[in-house]
Amino acid sequence: MTNTNTTITSPAAAGPSDETTISPFALLASLIVHRRLVVIALAIGTLGGGALGLLRFGTYTSAGTFLPSSPRSASGGLSGLAAQFGVALPAGDAPSIPTQVYADLLKSRDLLGHLLETRFSDPDSPEVKRSLVDLLEVKGGTPERRRDQGIRLLQRRVAASNNARTGVVSFSVTVRNPKLAHAIASRLLELVSTFNLEKRQSRASAERRFTAQRLADVQRDLRKTEEDLQGFLRRNRGGSTSPDLAFERGRLERAVTLQQQVYTSLAQSLEQAKIEEVRDTPVITLIEAPEVPVRRDPSGITLLSAVGAAVGLVTGILLVLAAEARNRARSTGSSDYLELRARWFEWREGRRSAGSPKSQSSA
Repeated sequence: MTNTNTTITSPAAAGPSDETTISPFALLASLIVHRRLVVIALAIGTLGGGALGLLRFGTYTSAGTFLPSSPRSASGGLSGLAAQFGVALPAGDAPSIPTQVYADLLKSRDLLGHLLETRFSDPDSPEVKRSLVDLLEVKGGTPERRRDQGIRLLQRRVAASNNARTGVVSFSVTVRNPKLAHAIASRLLELVSTFNLEKRQSRASAERRFTAQRLADVQRDLRKTEEDLQGFLRRNRGGSTSPDLAFERGRLERAVTLQQQVYTSLAQSLEQAKIEEVRDTPVITLIEAPEVPVRRDPSGITLLSAVGAAVGLVTGILLVLAAEARNRARSTGSSDYLELRARWFEWREGRRSAGSPKSQSSA
């Protein structure tokens, strides 16, 4: 009999614990009843996320596109001379650099390192110029570490791509200040143009050195051939009409003529290479120049607003669950709830007694 009573009493003891458990339908009903609380929490979270995006994560993007130009070749004279003998040599422009090189160059450590050292006008004080590493507020214990951190930051802030079909290179710079974004994008164009110009001048310098050396060799061969013809004419002053002598004279004259043509062509190519070496004309065709952005990038604000809305919704549901659990515990007289309430009142009374004037005077 005792065992039977124990078996019946055990589920009854678990009853209050089961009553404090909220079923899905009861939760849905509670959410409907306290929908205003959920909506308020959702609105606060959304507005808070959007405000955080505006204050801390608002960015501006300045973009541009350009078309790299191929450096002119200084071998036009050699191509014309070779064509006279039935040999086809490439003429016109030299082989162009793949446009992917420029997309990679825009994010290279060397170019971004030069960009960090560039001094820009401070957006807050336009009359003051500061280095980009200072304007971006890059942290680091040493200058080397600051430079490395700054390059890593710029590699995330600079985007570049190329169109293999058209050869157009597109790039963009994203920072928190619109004027600074425009200044950085313009400076990137200058650095790329400088690289392209130095590359072209380096190629022209190599062509100049090669052409000068080749011209010296041809001049030496020409002088030797002319001396051979001069010696032949001195030995045969009698004007003999011997077929052998006539053939030899024609061969020497043709050799001299050929050497003279090669010498003339190389001399022209050398002068062209000298001009190309010092030419400073732009070799970047600007398609779309970077401009000062007038609108803030929406991506960060939208993302943070969505995150804030999710946090607000979860917070509202948790508040409803807490309120419902408290009401159920209060109605069932849960011992845990009563003990928690008693501890709360004891703590509050202790705070009041500690801050009362009597306690302070007695102390």
